[in-house]
Amino acid sequence: MKTLDELRRDIDAADRDLLDAFARRLAAVKHIGEVKKAAGKPVYDPEREAYKITRLEQMADPEARPFIRELYEKVMGIAKDIEEKPLFGVLGQRIPHTYSPQIHTLITTDYTYTVIEREEDELSKLWEQGKQGVYGGFNVTIPYKKNAYAMCDELTDCAKKIGAVNTVVFREDGTSLGANTDAYGFKYMLKSSSIDPSGKKVLVLGTGGASLAVNYALEELDAGEVKFISRNGEINYTNVYELCADAEIIVNCTPVGMFPNVMESPIDISKFSKLEAVADIVYNPSTTKLLYDAKNAGIKTAGGLKMLVAQAFKAAAFFLGAKDDAEAEERFDVSEIECVTSVLERRMKNITLIGMPGSGKTRFAQTLSARAEN
Repeated sequence: MKTLDELRRDIDAADRDLLDAFARRLAAVKHIGEVKKAAGKPVYDPEREAYKITRLEQMADPEARPFIRELYEKVMGIAKDIEEKPLFGVLGQRIPHTYSPQIHTLITTDYTYTVIEREEDELSKLWEQGKQGVYGGFNVTIPYKKNAYAMCDELTDCAKKIGAVNTVVFREDGTSLGANTDAYGFKYMLKSSSIDPSGKKVLVLGTGGASLAVNYALEELDAGEVKFISRNGEINYTNVYELCADAEIIVNCTPVGMFPNVMESPIDISKFSKLEAVADIVYNPSTTKLLYDAKNAGIKTAGGLKMLVAQAFKAAAFFLGAKDDAEAEERFDVSEIECVTSVLERRMKNITLIGMPGSGKTRFAQTLSARAEN
């Protein structure tokens, strides 16, 4: 006969299986809601629900059968609530690494949030679906921030000045509002890491949509000279060490170093004698090779996760009805950004146990896991 502790471990294992299965079901529910809305089908199908529950009762183990109806009526009620909520998402081309769904779920449960991967020639159709109410809006990531800027009917002042859009909201009349929350996120990222670009020479790596928001933010923060590097620009990755060796702050706005290519770095920081700080908008991994090298050199750093979470809060404010930048920034508190960032940091970090066979790694890992759950 099993001991009480052994039985409790069996229950713990079953609970983990249930949680994994429930998470998979919720993910499927979000996509089903998206497909139904795109096809113009009603969210609730009472005939299918009744048929599904009857089939599940027939399939269930005899001991579980009396509880199946009550259980699945509750589960399907949750699914119905999810499918009926406004649908937002992060729009990109290939974004398997995105943390945006996790972040927006932590920010609010007033809408559902999904991943929207599209090719460039599919954007017009996607905009039409937004106008028809399939989507409430998007966060826009690489490489569509300039596309979104051109496709929106109206732009916030910030988006106009930057020339790129990372947040789109479809209004009740079908028109679209384009905003840029990256600049706010970048400013928060620097401030929370005690990096002040005022009067400093800043080197920005990359010239895409994100670099436009970074440049706008640096101007607002009274940065000194700002230089941009691109592969084929006047300043490139070959002559930068001669032309910009006196840079005091470096900002990476390229995807170099992003998962899965985590051992890559866009530039050799050892060749900048006056370097004081390095900021990297890449957030996966939380510490890129560029930031790792900077930390080892005793240089101040700022990681992209802070920027990602901060811009998401401002984007969420637009999704929930904010009409302009000022109103959006009044709808949340900085402490909320810090809280969500802390949760994500804990989820992203791993602990590796190294030791000889029989040294107690498994038991120690079980103890750590139990404490993390508590």
